[in-house]
Amino acid sequence: MLKHILPFFISVMAGLLLTACQPETAEYLTPIQIGKGEALTHISINRDTERHLILSGGNGKYRAYSSDKRLMDIKVHHDTLKVKALLEGDAYTVVHSHDQSQRLDVSIIAPELTFTNDTIRLFPTQECRYVSLLGGGDIVSLSKDDPNDILTYKWDGNSGIIEIDALFEGKAVIKATTITGETKELIVFIKPVDEIGGIGVYSTGGKFYSNSLAMACRMCVVRDGHDLIMSNVSSPYGGYAFTYTGTVLSMTSIVNPQVGQQLNLTVKQVSGPEVGITAGVYPVVVEEIGGDEVILLGARHKFVLPYTTK
Repeated sequence: MLKHILPFFISVMAGLLLTACQPETAEYLTPIQIGKGEALTHISINRDTERHLILSGGNGKYRAYSSDKRLMDIKVHHDTLKVKALLEGDAYTVVHSHDQSQRLDVSIIAPELTFTNDTIRLFPTQECRYVSLLGGGDIVSLSKDDPNDILTYKWDGNSGIIEIDALFEGKAVIKATTITGETKELIVFIKPVDEIGGIGVYSTGGKFYSNSLAMACRMCVVRDGHDLIMSNVSSPYGGYAFTYTGTVLSMTSIVNPQVGQQLNLTVKQVSGPEVGITAGVYPVVVEEIGGDEVILLGARHKFVLPYTTK
């Protein structure tokens, strides 16, 4: 009896051992998938960021490598693939599990170019503002569209901080450009705090119009076909007024103004001592029309004048 049982027992044990030692075959393994839900074959990632991707398939044990360790670092923790972007460029990683493999292409790009603000408003001369420029890669240039030089700026390329000093009223644009041609604009509006007063000439370099009167108006004479006459005393001819001698200016008459219209305003000094504006030709733009007055903005002065229609 024992003679027949022993060979049978040996054959059964041998079969069990062979089954236990048989390696896994691909027919029992599902393909490796990178990403939860939709399978990923390519991703884009910003430089200096890290992305985690869920792995599935294979035998549940994964390993991976980076095709270019200068550009990205690859690590696997259990079922998670960690992609860390170091420098801009294109690379790939291959994930292995048993005899399965899956490739993932990786594009490493610069973060989107952006300012921390799209627009800012400042007051002339008495305010400095800090704005940050982010992204865009290693090579970014700054320029400004500021024909009247109403502001200055300093840029720290390492920190991305821009220091803006407001000088005069107006609008300027600071433009950032990457090496690939991507651009971003920061619009800067500079204007005094208070509302402008009545007819007169104002400097645009102060925080308050009320403290920036370049030529007060006590009398203004407008005649068709003639220049406008402005006097800072109650006489169109100037002269002595209590403790000071009056000044008289003549200016180009404004006829049928339109908002946004560009004009050349000629200013002449007729009599009296110098005031906060000198004789010359001033390029101005019609900023506002209200009632019977028009507001003209120049590079360094703002004019509130009467106008006529025809």
